[in-house]
Amino acid sequence: MAELFEQKIHALRKRYQTLMFGLLTLSAGVLLLHFLFPGLPNFTQKAALISKSVLIILFLSIIPLMLSHFKRKLYEIPRDREPLLKITAYQRQFYIKTAVIVALCLLTLLVFALSGDPMILVLLLAGVLFLFFERPSRLKIYTDLDIDD
Repeated sequence: MAELFEQKIHALRKRYQTLMFGLLTLSAGVLLLHFLFPGLPNFTQKAALISKSVLIILFLSIIPLMLSHFKRKLYEIPRDREPLLKITAYQRQFYIKTAVIVALCLLTLLVFALSGDPMILVLLLAGVLFLFFERPSRLKIYTDLDIDD
């Protein structure tokens, strides 16, 4: 049972690492394209400003919402539940939170590619840093699920 629990933690961490690597690789590719072909962006200045404003609002609303939703769902897991069932519920909620934030980062990359505004990269950096600090370490999972070694 403990071995299966550890396998689930390892699988969660491996998927997370793959997702982060993919996001960072895609970001590097978009940046490279931006610097190699600087004339590609086709948003007008007004459209770029509107899209940047929308992204800021999305970041300021979605990231706290996902964090609070994740914490609320963790508190709903009964404390007397088996650890294997707890980690399964944890994985599902973690994937939801991560998928929404990665989608927000991908939207940011798309807006950057279309507008060419380097200030949008600050939002991307904020999203990537948030994902980095929310990575699923063994200690974090044990603490979040209130499981003793």
